[in-house]
Amino acid sequence: MPKARPSPADTTDHDGGQVMTTDDVAQIFGVTVQAVRDWRHLETGPGYFRTPGGQVRYRRSAVNAWIQAHSSRH
Repeated sequence: MPKARPSPADTTDHDGGQVMTTDDVAQIFGVTVQAVRDWRHLETGPGYFRTPGGQVRYRRSAVNAWIQAHSSRH
């Protein structure tokens, strides 16, 4: 039986920070995966990195910082 993909809470980077996939980020924002890809292409979304295998990953701290920077304070 194939191993289930770990949830974001189960995936950490070398500093112990939570690491998320494009799917995870899309779920947080309630948008499509393509929207997150578009943000990445346009360099308007949260910072990301690529693993040695080429997979795109987002640090939870970068996503939280992006949310803070783009939140209205009205």
